[in-house]
Amino acid sequence: MSNIVNLFPTAIGLYNFHRDFTQQEINFAKNLEKIENIGNKKSINNYVLNNVELFEIKKFLENSVEDYFKKIYVPRDNLQLRITQSWVNYTENQEYHHKHNHPNSFISGVFYFQTNKQTDKIYFFDDTYRPFKIPAKEYNTYNSDNWWFESVAGQLLLFPSKLTHLVEVRKESEFTRISLSFNTFFVGKLGDSEASTELILQ
Repeated sequence: MSNIVNLFPTAIGLYNFHRDFTQQEINFAKNLEKIENIGNKKSINNYVLNNVELFEIKKFLENSVEDYFKKIYVPRDNLQLRITQSWVNYTENQEYHHKHNHPNSFISGVFYFQTNKQTDKIYFFDDTYRPFKIPAKEYNTYNSDNWWFESVAGQLLLFPSKLTHLVEVRKESEFTRISLSFNTFFVGKLGDSEASTELILQ
């Protein structure tokens, strides 16, 4: 009898918002002042979740982060994750979102306001050095060095902030791809006093 064990897997959390967006939420996301980014545009405001217009969305994101953290990491002490910065990305036809990760963050998230479900995707990459390239008959999560998910309005993806990701050049879309990205960091006791690794974060 044979068995395959997933050792040290990377967990991607997928959560769905429980209702349609209000017009106020959509208008807020669409009408933020923008600046040029690498390949697309982003909001000047880097703390958009502090605005009252996104109060319910912020609660949903916070609850999802808490659920992901407790299920995946099962923290022993009173350790939590707090959302730090948050901003909105705007990607038009012939634009893209460059390959990047999120320093100074533990778990990051992307939440979609407006997408073309048929064509919009987010790609994640395994940047671990692979000494051999083995052509595959078909790809799976073991033999692939990148993987993609559909970008769906109302859906949240949570992932380790070190994981690099991108959005390819958009084609044949009649409207802007609008997504909200955010970072998180620890609040509480990190590490262990007896092991001289304790860090208290407030």
